[in-house]
Amino acid sequence: MVERNGLQNNVRANVGSETGRPSYRGTVAIPVLRLARPGMTKQEELSMRFMMLMIPLGYETAPPDVQLDPDRVAAMMRYNEALRDAGVLITLDGLHPPSMGARVSFATGEPVVTDGPFTEAKEVLGGYWMIEVTSRAEAIAWAKECPAAANELIEIRQVQEMADFSPEVQAAAVGFADLKK
Repeated sequence: MVERNGLQNNVRANVGSETGRPSYRGTVAIPVLRLARPGMTKQEELSMRFMMLMIPLGYETAPPDVQLDPDRVAAMMRYNEALRDAGVLITLDGLHPPSMGARVSFATGEPVVTDGPFTEAKEVLGGYWMIEVTSRAEAIAWAKECPAAANELIEIRQVQEMADFSPEVQAAAVGFADLKK
């Protein structure tokens, strides 16, 4: 288990060594980059949420009954467990291929439903992790340790926090926190 203090997050994990991929190389110490804003709790000042979005190239044409490789799933589980053991994992999930999905577009002003697969799609999501870390650099460090295949990439996006917005936007979004409960 990793202790988290207010100045840095020291992470130690051993990911993917059985797969021949490099494992986490020791301890990462990253200073907190988030600036304190009025009304933020100490915990909010010290952490940021990021989504790491898995984009498996070629998944846009995967059939509905696509089969997963058990060895790859086992390697990914070790990575997921390392995120959990470090205390940074909030949630994660994999997604069925687009051939099982639907899109609702509004180009005409009315909702139009299109069933998957989507011929114009070049990159689609295969899954995601929501993590809470002290900086963008730490999120990138975790993404770099994922046992991803050569045809996969991870996009990292910081979650917008209400404190990031102006008082006017915060007033317009009153009740937003209640929606997430």
